[in-house]
Amino acid sequence: MSLQQHVLDLLNNFRGAEPMKELFWSRLNYDRVNQPLSTRGWTDNAAQPLAEDPVLFASGGDDDGFHVVYSPSQVRPVVPRRRATDRLPPAAGSPLLPLRLLECRSGSLALRQCEIR
Repeated sequence: MSLQQHVLDLLNNFRGAEPMKELFWSRLNYDRVNQPLSTRGWTDNAAQPLAEDPVLFASGGDDDGFHVVYSPSQVRPVVPRRRATDRLPPAAGSPLLPLRLLECRSGSLALRQCEIR
């Protein structure tokens, strides 16, 4: 099976952190980080959709400038989750736009280029 097909299969059957581990740590060889990110200073409106604090899950790219943040949500609508995702500051000097929220059947995977403070 090609890497592209395997990644597509993982995303189509996304359920929790296990497919993310396989995708980013095993298949795409990103560095494992697993560092909790504080929501201290976030508004209630931004933090409310999250089931738990976000985790800097993996990093990769030039100077580890691309970060994968895992943030399980407790609500289904995309707008409240986007409010939480928007609290992550964009990477300094990055010409790239943040990646959009990827909606999957039983959860969500938010990929965004961001700077971790």
